[in-house]
Amino acid sequence: IKREYRTNIFEVGLRTDSPAEVKQKLKEHFEVSPANFKSLNEGLKLNVKLKNNNSANDLLSFLTSNGQVNHFVELVPSANDIFIQTVKNN
Repeated sequence: IKREYRTNIFEVGLRTDSPAEVKQKLKEHFEVSPANFKSLNEGLKLNVKLKNNNSANDLLSFLTSNGQVNHFVELVPSANDIFIQTVKNN
């Protein structure tokens, strides 16, 4: 069930020498918003949503070519979130 309700949003942490430039490049290919997760490393913390026909591998490839990835997690909705979304849609 969770696979059916995937959001294709990934929490991403990236260390890079040019965070503003990398963020701008990301916005050209993905939907990007700020993220708030705990990390021992400084750097970009973003929620990135795949769009068009992009895959998680496309995103990871882009990230590794632009910095050091220190966080990469798919945000999967909980059963409660799925229930609420289903009720709202009906």
